[in-house]
Amino acid sequence: GRVHVRDVVRDDFDIELLRIDVGATFALGQRYNLSACDASYLWLAAELQCPLATFDDKLAKAAQAHLSSLS
Repeated sequence: GRVHVRDVVRDDFDIELLRIDVGATFALGQRYNLSACDASYLWLAAELQCPLATFDDKLAKAAQAHLSSLS
């Protein structure tokens, strides 16, 4: 049969797939003037309660402001 990437990733790397909250991600993008991709990274960091590592200054500032407001 066919092998799907989703099955391989789950079996080999024990990666959890999460459904993104589109509304919350959109709100983060609007609040911090981020792209959809960057807002998704920020949403995920907040959801997992973990730091976000980036070389992008704009995303780093947004992460510092947003994640520090959650503690």
